[in-house]
Amino acid sequence: MAVEDPEDFEEEEVQEHLKDAVDGSLRLKRMLSDDSKSAQQGSTKKRKTAHGEVGAAEAAAIEALLAKWDCLDDVVLRHVLEGVELWEVEEIGKSGWVPDKNSQWMSDPNTGRVRPQSIADLCNKRLVATRHSKT
Repeated sequence: MAVEDPEDFEEEEVQEHLKDAVDGSLRLKRMLSDDSKSAQQGSTKKRKTAHGEVGAAEAAAIEALLAKWDCLDDVVLRHVLEGVELWEVEEIGKSGWVPDKNSQWMSDPNTGRVRPQSIADLCNKRLVATRHSKT
């Protein structure tokens, strides 16, 4: 039996320790249905980062860089690039640097052990180096 509203179930039907779970599920269902309604109405939201909203120029530069690196599906790398300034994305694109997808291992300076490193990690290190070289 699916419960639609809190009024639909009586106090005796739901055990005391399950009431919070049922209420939480109903709240989540309402939030998700509100989100789907707003999406159907055509509301568009801009993604926000720590530095503000990603504009059209930033989005185009990030998309071009991800396409150049053949990483369009890498959401973590996209997040890293959305978190930096436009000039940094353009600078890393002009430099000709490409993350090495095959050599993603590094030595941890704290433990000395070799651990995996993602493309986003490599890109973030390059962006930090770029930022420090310009300042």
